[in-house]
Amino acid sequence: MSHKQIEECIIGNLIKHSLIDFEDIDMYRFGLECFFIKICHYIFYILIAAYLGRTLEFFFFIGTYLSIRKCAGGIHSNTRLGCFFISNIVLIMVLWFGNKCDNLFVLTIATMISAFILLIFAPVDNPNRRLTILEKSKFKKYTFTVISLEIIIVSFLLQIKETVEFAKWITIGIIISACVVMFGKIKYEVISTKKKIVVSVRQSFLYIVAIILKGNGP
Repeated sequence: MSHKQIEECIIGNLIKHSLIDFEDIDMYRFGLECFFIKICHYIFYILIAAYLGRTLEFFFFIGTYLSIRKCAGGIHSNTRLGCFFISNIVLIMVLWFGNKCDNLFVLTIATMISAFILLIFAPVDNPNRRLTILEKSKFKKYTFTVISLEIIIVSFLLQIKETVEFAKWITIGIIISACVVMFGKIKYEVISTKKKIVVSVRQSFLYIVAIILKGNGP
């Protein structure tokens, strides 16, 4: 049974038992589709981590990354397929190269810089989801709280020889989160600037046309 058939089965049962309104079908169908896509993402993530022999490290990294991502936002792919491939490639690179990062001093400095970047630039909205001033303030506080807790956890884990490796993957999660936020900020600032330029050029063109037409008038 395909995920589409499962979606229709679930929606059919919800309607049958009067749990949702008929006019809300598209909204629930979209929600289920997003849910199944997320499940596929995480299944592939776990398979990649297992193949590379980094399953436990993956959970420390992804737990850190997702907790920050949820409140800080960041860059998004333009398509779902693009998101799937890019996120898997990034995960492979993180698990592969992260295993070679053993200099705790460098990681500590990078983590402090990343935390600073996150506190300055988060949250990052995007053209499809603009945040209000109140929402930005709320998510910035959440970001500060999450990062503070993660740094406290890292500090605790570094005190125990057997858990130093796990602390490393939490710091990597913070660093990658900062990169995602920075790339998102740059991307959406560029998009916003382009839109402003287009609007400005259009208004200038209309203004010039209006002057020409007025000058040629009777």
